[in-house]
Parts: sequence; structure tokens; C-alpha cells
Amino acid sequence: MDLTAKKYHLMMAFRKYLEGEKLVKFEKDIYKIIDSRSDLVFVNTLLKHFDLEKLKNEKFPNDYLLYNLIKYDYNGKSLKLASSKLMKLYLEKEKLIKEK
Repeated sequence: MDLTAKKYHLMMAFRKYLEGEKLVKFEKDIYKIIDSRSDLVFVNTLLKHFDLEKLKNEKFPNDYLLYNLIKYDYNGKSLKLASSKLMKLYLEKEKLIKEK
């Protein structure tokens, strides 16, 4: 799975927590930069519209992996989604890729 697809799945996970005007603003900003190679711009745009703590919940139990991905793997400059084990595990648990 390529990097843009991984960013898309990450964006979709965040999107399900937003509604109304917040969702419209989020989508407007995120679709402008979804193809950007900059992890900094991408993550900052996600966090501009979203409280990361919402990912720790029981309704969507696999989202804690995304919380950990951004909280601990993001160093303020890069996220390295292409090689992230947490992102791979999230995609496997959500059945978006096959488990190996």
C-alpha cells in the first residue's frame, strides 16, 4: 500500500469523529494537502482539527494504534508511515490489508 493510501486511511479514521461544520473545515484543509510529501504539514493539519485523546475509546477499539502512532512515532518532523509497524498493525486489524 502506498503512502497516499495510508494517509487516506488515517484521515478517514479521524474523519469519523467529526460532524457538521468541523467536518467540512477538516475536509477542506485535508484534501488540499493529502498528496503532500510533508509529514509535518499532514499531521499538523490533522491535529489542527482534532483532539488526539478522542482516539482512545471503546467505540473504535483499533484507533488506539493511531493514537500511539502519532503520540510516540511522530517526532515533530516525520511520521514514516511507509515503514510504521503501528500503521501496518492498524490496517491489518481494520482488515484493510491481509495479515501475514
